[in-house]
Amino acid sequence: GSPKPSVAMIYGYCLGGGLEIALACDLRYCAASAQFGIPAAKLGLAYNVEGHKRLLETVGHARAREIMFLGRRYNAEQGLAMGLVHQVLPQGELDSYVDGVLQTLCENAPLSIANSKTIIEEYVKSSGAPDAARMRAAVERCARSEDYREGRRAFMEKRKPQFKGR
Repeated sequence: GSPKPSVAMIYGYCLGGGLEIALACDLRYCAASAQFGIPAAKLGLAYNVEGHKRLLETVGHARAREIMFLGRRYNAEQGLAMGLVHQVLPQGELDSYVDGVLQTLCENAPLSIANSKTIIEEYVKSSGAPDAARMRAAVERCARSEDYREGRRAFMEKRKPQFKGR
């Protein structure tokens, strides 16, 4: 996967394959009008393996069973309560909120974000133990980076850091 975070901005229906795409993103934000669900059981479809995995990682096995077995639709607040999304916003505020999230991501240290993404992915992967060497290497790469030195300097100088991803 990419070391960069992916962000989903959801308006309206987010069902089946659309929900799978959203769940593949690191961060998910929706308008209050959003609806979520996987109607495979209502259609006689076999939902794919990777989609099940992402759903399990996101909502846990008890909620995944309900979502998959019942094929119901859930409103935005229910989606938030289950962990399908990180935040629900009024329709007119979603764009500016996500713009702010993206701005924050761009201002934060890319190597720090990539480090966290690597470690999280190792812990949630479907087979085998987490690759401790891969996780340590990600931490060490970050600790030796110019960005880390810049972050420390900026903190001591009480200024905003200028990260370069090196």
